[in-house]
Amino acid sequence: MRSGWLLALVVVAGLLVLLLGSRPGAPAAIVPSAATATAAPPSILDANPAVKRAYDQGRGRSLDQTQTVAGVPVTLRWAGFDGQHLVLFLTVIEPADTAVMLYPEANHMSLARPGAAALPEAGDDCSVVGNDVECLLRYDLGQASLEQSLMLRLDIARLGALAGVALSPPPGPGPYRFDFTLPAEVFQSPTPATATPVATAINDASSRSGCGVT
Repeated sequence: MRSGWLLALVVVAGLLVLLLGSRPGAPAAIVPSAATATAAPPSILDANPAVKRAYDQGRGRSLDQTQTVAGVPVTLRWAGFDGQHLVLFLTVIEPADTAVMLYPEANHMSLARPGAAALPEAGDDCSVVGNDVECLLRYDLGQASLEQSLMLRLDIARLGALAGVALSPPPGPGPYRFDFTLPAEVFQSPTPATATPVATAINDASSRSGCGVT
């Protein structure tokens, strides 16, 4: 008899929960959605619209060359042209026990054509994105012809190992070397769509309607 009463109480309690949950004004259940999920950290490309546009439009050359020294991989991901400078996109995966960074001047980095002097640096932009360090390196092509392919070599003598906020980082792993060739089309801007002259468009429309001007 006691078990029957207990069963009845459980059923009544369940009905009350359903009624209270469905009444107007009752708080809705919180359901995780894609919009509330943790967003991926912004890439260094997001802060450089001209480079991101070239990268997203498939201009430039995807390289994806990786060199690993002392357990620290550096990847030369992409090379392109932002209309003024040659741009290299590199990433470094930080080891668990230290933080590393690309410092073009401190690392004695150089980009050169075979048998030629190093190309002048035109600026760099680096940031930590998740567990990676992302860098954009810009170089002035100078007198290099943009009508033919370019053979290039990027040398990184060493990475910088961060030590607090020291301005002169102690030596990190290295050296790294990347050889690659960029075809001439990398340096060509996309051809804009040719607009139809207004007068031609009006004449074409008139001739199709049988009211052409003679």
